[in-house]
Amino acid sequence: MSTTDTVEKKRKFIVSEAAAVLDITPQTVYRMIERDELDALKPGQSYTTTRSHLREYVGGEEALEDLDAAVDFDEA
Repeated sequence: MSTTDTVEKKRKFIVSEAAAVLDITPQTVYRMIERDELDALKPGQSYTTTRSHLREYVGGEEALEDLDAAVDFDEA
């Protein structure tokens, strides 16, 4: 496994970031988590998910890149 793969798996998205990437509301993300449609963890008070979980949900890296092309989280 390359370093890039490891970093990707560790990259965490909070609900609002996942919602922006998927172009849905945060409330919809919460519902998806509750219905086990999107894997997420709740290590503290808020849920987080990973890029690999988002990729799995949308059906592949290419689909995810299309979704988050306009969203730049590196500045956050």
